[in-house]
Amino acid sequence: MMHEFITLKSLCENFITLFDGCELQPKHIRRISLHHNSITDGTSFNIDLSLVRSLIVFGQAGKDMLNFSKYQLLRVLDLEDCTDLQNDHLREVCNLLLLKYLSLGGNVTSLPKEIKQLKHLETIDLRRTNVNILPTEVIQLPHLIHLFGKFKLPDKTMQDEVQKFLVSGKCKLQTLAGFLVDESEGFAELMGYMKKLRKVKIWCLSSAASSKLTTLQKAIQEYIHDEKDASNDPRSLSLHFDGCSEDFLKDLKAPCYLRSLKLQGRILELPGFVMALRRLRELCLQSTKLTADLLTALANLKYLQYLKLIADELDEITIKDRALPRLLFLCFVLQKPTFLNIEEGALPFLESLQLFCKDLEGISNIQIKCFKRLREITLDGGITNGTVQNLEREAKEHPNRPKVILLKAPDPSPTEVVPREDPAASGATENGTGTQMLPNGPNASLTDFSIDSIDSIA
Repeated sequence: MMHEFITLKSLCENFITLFDGCELQPKHIRRISLHHNSITDGTSFNIDLSLVRSLIVFGQAGKDMLNFSKYQLLRVLDLEDCTDLQNDHLREVCNLLLLKYLSLGGNVTSLPKEIKQLKHLETIDLRRTNVNILPTEVIQLPHLIHLFGKFKLPDKTMQDEVQKFLVSGKCKLQTLAGFLVDESEGFAELMGYMKKLRKVKIWCLSSAASSKLTTLQKAIQEYIHDEKDASNDPRSLSLHFDGCSEDFLKDLKAPCYLRSLKLQGRILELPGFVMALRRLRELCLQSTKLTADLLTALANLKYLQYLKLIADELDEITIKDRALPRLLFLCFVLQKPTFLNIEEGALPFLESLQLFCKDLEGISNIQIKCFKRLREITLDGGITNGTVQNLEREAKEHPNRPKVILLKAPDPSPTEVVPREDPAASGATENGTGTQMLPNGPNASLTDFSIDSIDSIA
């Protein structure tokens, strides 16, 4: 309903033109959103593409729309859901000299060196592509701020050119999410020269040698080093080390600062540097099992506002009175129906509680009345109706009457990028019990910091 209202309002004020099968085609357009084969190559096409500043494609675009030689003022190009985009189209894309935002889809396997022509490019999103090796020309773009994907750099000879650029202080990169660490040299060696980084995502492969982990440890240490202006400088780190040992994290030392941290791997105990992080606000831990010692240590993070725990199982533990005094959001993604025992007086400011476990049969150890400021409770849509009804009954007796929200369907693995849905097909609905059914899942949270609206660029 909200999507339909926004679309209608935008169309009435001539802010967008939405091609969804209608034949009305104004000639002069600044923003185009093309949905699912609504224009074919045989369609009568009477639009002056030279004036278009923003193009977003869902599904098949067709030859006319992908003829980038017709665009002259394009600044925003979002093709991550475009099914007929190929590598051959990218050479023409590299001639769009005013482009500031570029997002590409799954058929793209490599980027041409001509991408260095896009001097005004600020954001590149390659998360939906199959680009594994990132051309060094991308790192040397003078206005690049946000870089999304999962890749490594070419051979060391090419990296020397990047190092010269980084040493000059011209690099404006703030988001690097993310890069792979293996036996070869790459981003870990260059990360220390990227002085403006604010968000970093790293995958450590099993092939990573101990020397590479040492290099990575030094890069991370410099990145999280505490500075006087750190409070006005929110920094985020996401580290996936499923394929290698987490021992290199033990050597990280205080003083250090991060606003947001995600660790995924075999976490037997909480790394010491986490406890030393000044004013850590957001923390996500993903492991096969989270032990009692680790969970006890978490209770001492007095500035934490967001906590997300992903595991097959949790050890039994009781969260004591006055623990986590500033926590606002608590999320569990579990395979086995276990939950922490929480004493009255703990989590005094908790507003949102999320429990994602299909087999959660009862909530006898979850006393929501203890959470005086609770506003919403989110449950896995696969749990039994009896459990939902019990929780709804408790919610009605709570002074705040918190909302009870169910998921329509479980999301993919929380470690993966969730494919973007067609907005028209993902609206929230109500079921017969009054419980809200939402499409969002446990992925909509930590370290997925959104960029400013791309419409402001256009």
